[in-house]
Amino acid sequence: MNQIDNEINQMNQTIHYLLQMHHRMGCMVNQVGEMISQLEQPMNRKSRVINQLKQEINQTEHLIKQTVQMINHLCRF
Repeated sequence: MNQIDNEINQMNQTIHYLLQMHHRMGCMVNQVGEMISQLEQPMNRKSRVINQLKQEINQTEHLIKQTVQMINHLCRF
């Protein structure tokens, strides 16, 4: 009977340890999730800035083309 009690105690200790590890892993997963969220915010801002810069580049290219056309037109006179 004593051996069975010891084995039950060991199993209970193991279960308790596994529950603690499960809780710690859950906490770590939550921390990683928070870190990912914090990284996503600057990346989203960076993407918005890059898109804005692309639009400005396209507008500048369009203005350059118009200017070249005007210069070419003026050179004909």
